[in-house]
Amino acid sequence: MRYFLKLQYIGTHFQGWQSQPNGITIQDDIERALKIYFKVDVPITGCGRTDSGVHASGYYAHIDVEQVDKKDFIKKINFILHQDIVINSIIKVSEKAHARFDAFYRAYCYRLRFDKIPFRRHLHYHFPYSKKPSIKLLHRSAELIKDGSDFEGFSKVGSDVNHYRCEIYDCSWVEVDGGLEFHISANRFLRGMVRLLVGASINLGLEKLSVQEFWAVLETGQKPKISWSVPAHGLSLTEVKYPFL
Repeated sequence: MRYFLKLQYIGTHFQGWQSQPNGITIQDDIERALKIYFKVDVPITGCGRTDSGVHASGYYAHIDVEQVDKKDFIKKINFILHQDIVINSIIKVSEKAHARFDAFYRAYCYRLRFDKIPFRRHLHYHFPYSKKPSIKLLHRSAELIKDGSDFEGFSKVGSDVNHYRCEIYDCSWVEVDGGLEFHISANRFLRGMVRLLVGASINLGLEKLSVQEFWAVLETGQKPKISWSVPAHGLSLTEVKYPFL
């Protein structure tokens, strides 16, 4: 039987979602816990990759196991998992349902603060500079992003994809107490795309990039003259949607 797992995690102490030789990942720890619970190896397939240090509050993954007592599973698996990971629910789905390929909507939030709060330093990026980006220009960057369709210039070099087109559903900068939040949703995201968009938007807000230069990246696919991938710990995957959930 196939089950979807809805989960949350703080990515600070992990090398991203996907298993790799260098360091423990979210996938590694969940598969470790699943093996203890089911007493056999249980591979897990996530809705996508998140980089080292990135968080998630609305992540989905799927597993194939025999019928599960949901209450028992949730209680025991969360006891076994690392303290920075929690599985909120387990949902029986069709055998053909796929956590990655069936997702049609993904949303991210990047949190930036101007004041320094040590107790929350892993959940937002502390912007340490005296000059703050213009909120008017940040709003302009969001408008440009919503009008864009090809994001090659805002993807990491070496991204293994067939094309760089993304359908942006919404994009905005929001002023919050003590800082800013960048919200974006789309059908798909490229490797490193959100952090590069945030960095370019801030540079536009600081007038290190012009509106014309920002738009030229979206039109030509060439990297901006000043490329900045903001720190990972300010970024969270907040929502993933499926046609059957």
